[in-house]
Amino acid sequence: MTEKTRKRDLRTRVTYVIHERVRTYAAAHQVTVYQATERLVLLGLDWTGAPTKDADIALPESIGQLAARIDVLAALADRALFGAFVAYTYARYAALESLTGDARQTRDRELLEAGQETYHRQRTQALES
Repeated sequence: MTEKTRKRDLRTRVTYVIHERVRTYAAAHQVTVYQATERLVLLGLDWTGAPTKDADIALPESIGQLAARIDVLAALADRALFGAFVAYTYARYAALESLTGDARQTRDRELLEAGQETYHRQRTQALES
């Protein structure tokens, strides 16, 4: 309220009860009724989230920060998926190492189906969250 800005006259009529509450607030904070009214209006606007010029500037900046964080999270998810894929590949080779012929092909198909099933299940759960 110490800002040097052009002020506009804003008048309103209030009930006696509201006027007394403003006067009580003014007395408690050792300001005039006019200053108390201005503070209370600003507090009310802040509480309701009424936009300000600063908010208009901050919104695109906030969106940019969120986009950057989303990119980081996407990269982390890709790395986690890659790590899971590498682990699956090593486990698959270990499971198939001692098998030959039809047994190897059958086991390979089973492992591939189980891996795809797990992938699709995890993907579905992630999209539902």
